Amino acid sequence: MHAELQSHRGGTISNDSASGSSAPGTNEESITVEIIDTNPPPEFGVVDKQRHFGILRYTVTNRFRKLMLIALVNLVVFAAFFLFFFFLIIHLDKKHKNISIGSTLPTPTAGPMNESANCSPKDATTLIFAYSNDLTPDQVLNTWYNLKENLQSSNYDIYSYGRFDVNSDFKNHAYSSSIEDIENDIKSDLPNAAESFPSYYIGSNILSCIQLVFNSDITRCGAKLLFLVKRLPNDTDVSDLVPLLEKFHVSITFVVSEKPSGGMNQQVLNTLATKTNGLCIFAEDDMFQETPTWLPSIWPLYLVYSVNAIVRSTGSVILPVFNATLVGDYYICMTLQDHGDLDKFRMVHLEWKSREILNSGSGFLEETLGSHAATYGETTYTKKGPFTLYVLPYNMTLGFEYSDYEINILQIRIYSVSAVDFWVPYIN
Repeated sequence: MHAELQSHRGGTISNDSASGSSAPGTNEESITVEIIDTNPPPEFGVVDKQRHFGILRYTVTNRFRKLMLIALVNLVVFAAFFLFFFFLIIHLDKKHKNISIGSTLPTPTAGPMNESANCSPKDATTLIFAYSNDLTPDQVLNTWYNLKENLQSSNYDIYSYGRFDVNSDFKNHAYSSSIEDIENDIKSDLPNAAESFPSYYIGSNILSCIQLVFNSDITRCGAKLLFLVKRLPNDTDVSDLVPLLEKFHVSITFVVSEKPSGGMNQQVLNTLATKTNGLCIFAEDDMFQETPTWLPSIWPLYLVYSVNAIVRSTGSVILPVFNATLVGDYYICMTLQDHGDLDKFRMVHLEWKSREILNSGSGFLEETLGSHAATYGETTYTKKGPFTLYVLPYNMTLGFEYSDYEINILQIRIYSVSAVDFWVPYIN
C-alpha cells in the first residue's frame, strides 16, 4: 500500500486510528485520498511550441492558397465571358458594316467629272437620297414624294438612292439620269423588317454608305446628300470622311430620329455635318416626311454663309459678319440643339444689321418653344425667309436661352435663291 501511495503524483494522506488499537472485533482499514494538482505547467515545452505553430502556419498557408486559386479561377472565367461577348459584338458589327453596291441601271455618262473636284455651285450635280432599313415604307415614300416636289430639277443631272442598315447583301444602291427610274427603284427596294440588324447594339453602317459615294461612278463634286437616319452609328471617328466631303464640296443633310432603333453615338453625325457646312437635325419619325419642304440645302439653293455657334444657358454671342454679294432673297436656317429631344431649348433671337439707314435689309428672326412647336413639333431646326438683302456687310448677333448649362453647337446657314459662283470656306 505504501508503494501505491507513493506512485500518485499529488501525494496522499493516511488516516490511522487515533489510539494504538481499535475496538475489539473490528478490522482495521486504511483510507486513501488522492489529490490531483490541476495547475497546468507554466508553458509549453520548446518542442511542443514549435509543433503547434508549425501546424498553424501550414493550415493558414494552405487555406490562403486555396482562396487565391478560387479567386484566380473566378477571374479567368469572368474574363473569358467578357472577351467572348466583346468579340461577338465586334464581329457582328464588322459583319454588317459594309453594304454592297448594285444597280440595274446603266452607268451614267458623267465622264471625267467623276474624279474632278473642280466644279462650281452653278453646275448640275448628283442628288443622293438614302434611308435606313429600320424606317417604315410609308415614311420613306412620303419623304421622297415631298423631296421630288420641292426639287429644282435643272440643278441635278444624276439621281441616286441607297438603303442602308440591312443585315445581308441586298441590292441597295442605284443611280440614273432619270428621276422616274430612281423612283421605281426606291419603290422596289423599300425597308423590310426581315432584313434589319438583329440587335439594338449593332451600329448603323451609314458612314460606310457615305464612303461608297466616293467609290461610285457618279458625279460627286457638289453632290447633295439627304440621309434619313433611324439607327445611330457606333463609330466615333469621321476624320477620313471630312477631307473627302470638303475636297468635293459635298453637302450633307441628316434627318435623325429622336427615338433611334439602335446604335450608341448620337453626336458623330452632327460632328460630320458641323465640320462640312452641312446640317444635322433631329425629328420625330412622323415629321420626317415634312423635312424636304424645310431644307434649302437639297432643293438646292446656294450656301453663302455658314457658322457654328457655341451656346450655353442664357446670353448672346457676336457672329462673323455676313457679306451679301447679291441683291436678292435669302433663307436663314439654323439648328436649335445639337441633339434630340428638344428638351432644353427655350428661345433664339438672330439679328442681322447693316450700318446703312435706307434699304439696308436689316432684320431678325425669333423662335420660341411655343412658336416652334406649331410648325416643327419637336424638330431641332427652323427655317425663316425669304428675306431681301442687299450687297452690304451685316453684323450678326445671336441671343439664346436654354434651361440648363449644357453646351450646344448650333449650325447657322444662309442660302441665296440666286446662284453664286463660290464655295463657302470650311471652318472646323
